[in-house]
Amino acid sequence: MATKSESKATAQATSLAACEVVITGRLASMDRADAARHVERAGGRLVSRPQASTHLVVVGAFGWPLARDGRPTRVLQRAKDLQARGVPIVIASEEDFLVALGMDELHQGLHRLYTAEQLARMLEVKVARIKAWMRQGLLEPARIARRLVWFDFRQVANVRVLRELTERGIRPQRIRKSLEELRTTLGREQVGYGWLDALDARGPLLFRREDGLLCEANGQLHLDFQATRARSAAPLVGIAELAQRHSQAEGNADTWFEVGVQAEDEGRLSDAMQAYLNALLAGGPQAETCFNLANVLLALDREGEAMQRYLQAIEIDPDYIEAWNNLGNVLSIQGQLEDAVAAYSQALTIEQDYADAHCNLADTLDQLGRSGEAREHWQRYLELDPDSNWAERVRERLEDASQ
Repeated sequence: MATKSESKATAQATSLAACEVVITGRLASMDRADAARHVERAGGRLVSRPQASTHLVVVGAFGWPLARDGRPTRVLQRAKDLQARGVPIVIASEEDFLVALGMDELHQGLHRLYTAEQLARMLEVKVARIKAWMRQGLLEPARIARRLVWFDFRQVANVRVLRELTERGIRPQRIRKSLEELRTTLGREQVGYGWLDALDARGPLLFRREDGLLCEANGQLHLDFQATRARSAAPLVGIAELAQRHSQAEGNADTWFEVGVQAEDEGRLSDAMQAYLNALLAGGPQAETCFNLANVLLALDREGEAMQRYLQAIEIDPDYIEAWNNLGNVLSIQGQLEDAVAAYSQALTIEQDYADAHCNLADTLDQLGRSGEAREHWQRYLELDPDSNWAERVRERLEDASQ
């Protein structure tokens, strides 16, 4: 006898019976071969392009359905043309597709949230860069708890696609026009529009310097989201030269902060350290500047100085969750395990669903021989972040601890 959940899945899957289905864009939940099997199991058929007999066009949730030139895919455009001619084609999101298949577990997975650290690990992007994008309106957090931010899967996927498009030299105006078309087709909530105003051409007039950076006429630097990573082959500009070239911006803490983010992103840690120090001198102590400086100092193996900067960030903002977590990391490196436990625990007191702090606390408790407590936090970490790069290691540690 079928279970209740199996009966529910069967009933929902019958909605695709005898349906001709087309997929455009990339699915987040499965590859196309799996999708074809699921559609066939539901009694439908997956085809490559829309035609008069097509019932459903599914738009993948992994980024925007844009071609390599930044325009909507031909599949989506053809589906719209057929709709305009009266063909009753339904254009649906991947979420709706999963519901129709009765795949509730995968559907829920599309609504997971990721912290900036998790996002950085997934996309191999510096945390400082992610936060810079957020400040400039390029990322729209799904949730904010004090300074800790979470992003949903659509933001994760859209950032990846945006990076790929701009690295190929696609102009933001073309991406914007394409997204406007997608908005008409899918609705605003399906497209992820939070960052568009930051790319609007009505902003301040910018020009590109010989070193490739963008800035205003007064010398104010701007992060360049159209430059490709290949630009790293161009001559790098040091802090001293930047200071000389931008004497008009002297004393501008925001300018130095962005210079620090840029240098950190390019791996020029000594330059980033000096830029963050200049930002502190220009604008006084700011929690995020202290935090970024501490991260750079830690990467430079200057652990004592990093600890002082994390403490300074916490003194300015006692609820700076990531600073508490990273302070725990430094204390753990230095062998001050009990103090590290206290720091991680404080981070979890502020936000109990902070996955990284659970994992770090579990590792430290295990080193202290408190295996029972460690298991609790490892298990909680897996509940919060089951598919991360750390998850497999955590599962192995749990298995070892149970033996």
